[in-house]
Amino acid sequence: MADLKGREMEMNILDVPEERKRDVRVIFNTLDKNPRIQVRYLSRFLKLRPSNAGKRLRDAVEKGYIVGPQIRKRSFSSFAEYVYFIRSDDPIGLFRTYTQDSDVVYHTLMDGFSNLRIISLKELDLDGVVVGGRRSDYYISYAPDHSWEHSIKTMQEMVDTFDPETYLPQGLINTHWSESVEWSETDEILFRELKYNLRKPLTPLMKAHHISAGDISGWLERLPECCTIFTCYFPETVPAYDPYVFMVETDYEDFVIELFSHLPTTTWFYRVSDTLFMDVWLDRGSMKSDDYVMQDINRLHIPLLVRDLLKREIIQSEAHALVQCYWRKDLT
Repeated sequence: MADLKGREMEMNILDVPEERKRDVRVIFNTLDKNPRIQVRYLSRFLKLRPSNAGKRLRDAVEKGYIVGPQIRKRSFSSFAEYVYFIRSDDPIGLFRTYTQDSDVVYHTLMDGFSNLRIISLKELDLDGVVVGGRRSDYYISYAPDHSWEHSIKTMQEMVDTFDPETYLPQGLINTHWSESVEWSETDEILFRELKYNLRKPLTPLMKAHHISAGDISGWLERLPECCTIFTCYFPETVPAYDPYVFMVETDYEDFVIELFSHLPTTTWFYRVSDTLFMDVWLDRGSMKSDDYVMQDINRLHIPLLVRDLLKREIIQSEAHALVQCYWRKDLT
């Protein structure tokens, strides 16, 4: 009887918002360290039965609190990817066209400095390119467990106290353009199957592609060398935020990366043609107001922060675009 009561209490906890938020953070922290952790071990961190831990994990992913874990190839010579930001008179038409291009793996309609981003496995000859070229490795932030207000306050203090004399580059974004890495057809099959979900069950893959357990084990061991492994975190779920792409010119790249890594949502950083790009998910109202009459300009946290970065010459220029929609190739 006591055991039944305990199970009922545990199931009720799953419906408490405060407990859900705590559990989502625990899941994020755990997946970040061990992306393929078994649910029975995850349950120990959550202090739930394995069945309920599994439900909590599925809920976190399906609702968009957690995205991933995912993988992206590093910028080795055999993994070359080209990113183009374009201003086109017909972005929708180009969007449709490149949906059919076998070399284009991802493209985005945007509103801002660029209205179309294209990621391709081959170089493209395009009109209206704002910036284009080989992509660096990705650097993915580890979203801190802070409120939006706390994060903005921390970021503003960092800008106010920045001293260029003490700045030391850390090399957070890497490139491997002149380096090669071993990568077989089996490696590519596993990458395509697991790119967007590294927790995918392996047994069906082994059967479908006739891959041995040893080959998969070896691939997973080498994965950190060949790919960036990451899990994204959104404390209010992905749909609660506005996705932006920022283009920044700066002599203090690592400071800017560290600065925007204080946002409570995951941020992607990468370089194209010596220009820093950031894919940022922002709290609604921090970039724009829904009110026609703007009574408190201080609510526009990010534009004010960027203004200070420009005034202090931490960045030389900034432009941004709001993502409207995207398309990605089904690689499997």
